[in-house]
Amino acid sequence: MSVAYLSGLDALTGCQHAFTDASRELVATSTRGALSGLGPVALIQFAREVEQARNSLAVLDHAIIGALEDTRAADVLTARNVTNLLADTLHLTHTDARHRVEAAAALGQRVTLGGQPLAPVRPYLAERQRAGRVTAAQARIIYKALHRLDGRPGIRPADLEEAETILASHTDTLGPKDLDGLASEISDRLDPDGDEPRDAERRRQRAVHLHDNGTITGHATAELLAKLRAVLDPLAAPRAADVDGRDKRTGGQRMHDALLDACNRLLDTNPATGRGGIRGTVITTIRLEDLMAGCGYATSTHGVRVPVRDLLAEAAHLKFLPAVLDSNGVVLHLGHAARLASDRQFAALVARDGGCSFPGCDVPPEWCQVHHVIAWRDGGATDIDGLTLACGYHHREFENRGWKSLMINGLPHWRPPVWIDATRTPILHHRITLNNRHE
Repeated sequence: MSVAYLSGLDALTGCQHAFTDASRELVATSTRGALSGLGPVALIQFAREVEQARNSLAVLDHAIIGALEDTRAADVLTARNVTNLLADTLHLTHTDARHRVEAAAALGQRVTLGGQPLAPVRPYLAERQRAGRVTAAQARIIYKALHRLDGRPGIRPADLEEAETILASHTDTLGPKDLDGLASEISDRLDPDGDEPRDAERRRQRAVHLHDNGTITGHATAELLAKLRAVLDPLAAPRAADVDGRDKRTGGQRMHDALLDACNRLLDTNPATGRGGIRGTVITTIRLEDLMAGCGYATSTHGVRVPVRDLLAEAAHLKFLPAVLDSNGVVLHLGHAARLASDRQFAALVARDGGCSFPGCDVPPEWCQVHHVIAWRDGGATDIDGLTLACGYHHREFENRGWKSLMINGLPHWRPPVWIDATRTPILHHRITLNNRHE
């Protein structure tokens, strides 16, 4: 290891410590009273300079992500990819982590296979960001708009460079909403047919997002949209539910109820949900005291809170399968349902593990396999105390990467390899810690 390399590491560490100390000092001195003393004009200027500093730190994010990719950190630490690694170690949402990785790909410095530096994909935008003159939201609007145009017939690299320059030069004056409008205008001018997406573009953009607050967003292909209309429109027709013969639900409420009706009908048909799943049933966990009181909430495998009164009403129709937990999170009872024993075991694992039990993994239970803590070939029994949920990746890779699974006090732990933790202290997934905490 060269002297120059060690000197570079020392300089990097020194800068990091100086930055940490300076930022802490700034936070400590920037009390509400002190800031109020600046007056409105100076206070706005102070806020602008803080925002510029925050914006320029995105360049550091890009460099960190590039280094994580260069060192194959996700592979070494047994994460599925850099996005998952960031989400777990920095406690980000998966969406925020993905946005950072995408931003690094567009605006971070690149290197050749020989290690020679290359300019970012969007160099002018990257330079503006380095100067702190572009927010993360503005940058995303611009590089996503350029990405959509890239490769379209008739659009030259020079057209993209001009569009990048125009959009980036407006970041001082336009907020995200107006900047997005300008990006749409430029896209329309360069690609007049873009307002009617081609089939390939629609397939590429296809997405459905179910947010924890109940919001549903996405882009449907023509096929999905046509089938949704065919299924939902008849179910969303107005019904004479009130004494005056009018359906007082709004159009949006009728469509919501139609989607709920369609889900109920689908669950009633008892379709297989795939590998490891419970067919046609929503698995929920509920505390014994809430069940006995008939109030409170049960929690689905996706984290959705279901009122106990709704759970009790639907459980008889097998739409919900409640797993009852005591105050320590131990499964006391599984709701009766016409299921094979393996399905009921899976429900118990869902109630306890809540998804892949490998530390930091966020794969939901529906995508998991049942893993024998002691391998079947080594005499491991198919009992709840010897099973856990693991996603396909970790089920396949954990042994190859030096990890070992074990049960401690009835809960699945994972022992890391020595190069991650010299003591090899077993790790319990934080989700399982929360699911099974004493209340």
